[in-house]
Amino acid sequence: MALFKNDYQGGSHLEILSSQGTTIKNWKLRGVKKIYQSDLKGSCHHVEGGKLNLPKNDKLHLYLYQPYLLFQLYITSGMPISIELCLIDMNNNHRRFLISTNNKETKTTALHISCPFPDLIKGQWMNVCFDLVNLLSDNFKGFTYKRLDSIGLNGTFRLRKICTIKDRPPETQMDNYSKYSDFKSIVELPKSILLPSDILSSTIVYDMQRILRIENRSLNTNDVIPAIIKHNIQFKLI
Repeated sequence: MALFKNDYQGGSHLEILSSQGTTIKNWKLRGVKKIYQSDLKGSCHHVEGGKLNLPKNDKLHLYLYQPYLLFQLYITSGMPISIELCLIDMNNNHRRFLISTNNKETKTTALHISCPFPDLIKGQWMNVCFDLVNLLSDNFKGFTYKRLDSIGLNGTFRLRKICTIKDRPPETQMDNYSKYSDFKSIVELPKSILLPSDILSSTIVYDMQRILRIENRSLNTNDVIPAIIKHNIQFKLI
């Protein structure tokens, strides 16, 4: 069964998980609660040592084609998070991509890549975006991205939305690891999925250039990770 094969994917984005509506029905959940978060003035998913998997079982397939995948995440200092994606190339090979705060270095096999999760800013909401085309083509030379077939998250974090998006979003801080001039299309995120403008948030796009350069920097220098920003945010179960 194809979950999103018949959904229109030619627009700016496609929402595949939200704290509202019925998108959660497609997910397999463990250790996930819906809570109210004061700074969002709305609800989000609170994951404490839990897991989210899409699709629910191996008989289902996503058929998600847009080239970028966006997670709206809030991560507390010291808490682990891992994201695993199954990417399919034009030859219908399944390629696994795992990015985790538990990983110390990048490792690649014929069908799998695992790498650290650098530059996460703890204590504030983040738009964490993955360049799916780059992650596949840069790790598996000669192969081209076709579609996204599964998504898995585990750890301790808060989650507002997950969407595929058509265009690469601008990053909060453009540095040596990612520059506007490197990309033909930089487009602001759609208004309907923006985080509230009155809260501190940031956007980061992960491609292999960023991951490897930051990994090399951490091995060769004693750069200090940006200080954690603390907020007085209240939560209650709903």
